[in-house]
Amino acid sequence: MIKVSPEDLKAFGLAVKHARSLKTWTLDELGATIDPPVGKSFISKIEKGRKGALNSRTVGRFIKALEMDEAWIDKFLDTDTTDESDETPAERNTDPLIQMVTRYETIPQSSEHLLILLANQHAEGHYTDQSTTFVGLTKALEAAESIRKRGKMSPDNTGSQLNAVMAEVAKLNAEGALDETKDLLDDEEKGCAKNTKQSKSG
Repeated sequence: MIKVSPEDLKAFGLAVKHARSLKTWTLDELGATIDPPVGKSFISKIEKGRKGALNSRTVGRFIKALEMDEAWIDKFLDTDTTDESDETPAERNTDPLIQMVTRYETIPQSSEHLLILLANQHAEGHYTDQSTTFVGLTKALEAAESIRKRGKMSPDNTGSQLNAVMAEVAKLNAEGALDETKDLLDDEEKGCAKNTKQSKSG
């Protein structure tokens, strides 16, 4: 068994992004077209070459959905892959987390790329449940907005944005700030319960 090189992972990611752009699909649209569907967090990682391992089955699903050159599959045959090759539970949990925070006008929004990166960071982090993950992501978005207002956000470097945001979150946590975000989660859970009750009665 061999490992796929980081260069090949990045090249395949760029090819996926190129093919998706030619079809004018959003990350969500591509995710819904792949069989079985995947979330935009997973696709974003692949496009940026940040998915540490990919197996030929997953690559084949992207090739088929995007009508890409089938020669791409050759780089991934007989590769040393792990269970992390497919969409992980944390990656599957990222999209609902993004949907939760984007429903609130009171939570500052950021670019899609930074939002996905922050949501991934929190979904894969040390949080014990969805509630604390949501609060953590909300704090990160508050921190991103604070940094942006101070003019210290680098629009061209998502990695440096992430580092700046996480440093700001650590500072806010140390100061005990932004605890009011827990109220937002309570509202979210009440809204979900109401929607579920309405859909059952309808």
